[in-house]
Amino acid sequence: MRDLVLSIFCVASIALSCSDDDGPQTTTSSSSNGAGGGGHASTSTGTGAEGAGASGAGGSGGSGGGTTGCPVCSQPTEAGTPVNPNIDEASGMATSAIHAGAFYVHNDSGDTARFFATNVNGDDLGTFNVTNASAIDWEDMARGPCADPKQSCLYFGDIGDNLENRSDYVVYRVPEPATLGAGTTSVTAEAFPFAYPDGSQNAEALMVHPTTGSVYIVTKAMREAKLYELPQPLDGSSRANAILRGNVTVPDLVPLVTAVDFDEAHGVFLRTYTSVWYYPPKANGSVPQALAATPCSLPAPSETQGEAIASAPGGFFRTLGEGVDEPIFSSVCSPR
Repeated sequence: MRDLVLSIFCVASIALSCSDDDGPQTTTSSSSNGAGGGGHASTSTGTGAEGAGASGAGGSGGSGGGTTGCPVCSQPTEAGTPVNPNIDEASGMATSAIHAGAFYVHNDSGDTARFFATNVNGDDLGTFNVTNASAIDWEDMARGPCADPKQSCLYFGDIGDNLENRSDYVVYRVPEPATLGAGTTSVTAEAFPFAYPDGSQNAEALMVHPTTGSVYIVTKAMREAKLYELPQPLDGSSRANAILRGNVTVPDLVPLVTAVDFDEAHGVFLRTYTSVWYYPPKANGSVPQALAATPCSLPAPSETQGEAIASAPGGFFRTLGEGVDEPIFSSVCSPR
């Protein structure tokens, strides 16, 4: 569903009294914070202005026995605008693992079950209709391993529920397209229906662990975001029960989570309407512990309504706002 942004800011004053007293770690291009994570590694060549890059290394020495450190990120700049006119309400994006420089985008509710391929220049690299799927309220997507971990798949979260009246939700999985190019192609999805253990939840953030394939969902709430994990291995033969893994610290004025993505170091980029946060990975690999910690504040683009973020090779993160002719923003991060 389209979000009523005005109503969000009407309650923003309530959030002022809920901010973290310690405050987030703020990171800019002149920051002196510790080392952080970079982007996804890639060994392929392909379309786009940016090729594959090495992932950033995580830092060490943080409190609580975990790996910590904030990456130093450039101010996001406009890199291009999607030329495909059907990309008109971007709600999710994910970087390709096999086509260097390419990434995928899907629209918010109101569109059919489909996604698009593009790059930072905004080139049209194809439209993909997803069969064996419906689109009630697609809100985010992620890239991760398939059932065969040697293969790359795209995951789509039909997880939006503004009224919190749905009884079940679905994650769809399709193999990443082997070839890209302008035109329309059909791909067939596996469907993994699930429900929450504590009732209906509204969510717009989905991520898949780059190595384990674990699927995580972060809810969208003013008071307290929750982290859920789908049981592994994914099984579409029956409705699964998501597992509540804990709460997510979002020290934002309006802490409504609209997108998340892992980087190659297994840290997490998190998007709200107005901010970008980075959660450094924990040394023990615990995703719930990482997201429960105070994150690093990264430079955020100025977008009409920010609902998509994707980590990319070489330490990049990219965002794309909802709307027609919205620019693709790109920022590059380096470890410190």
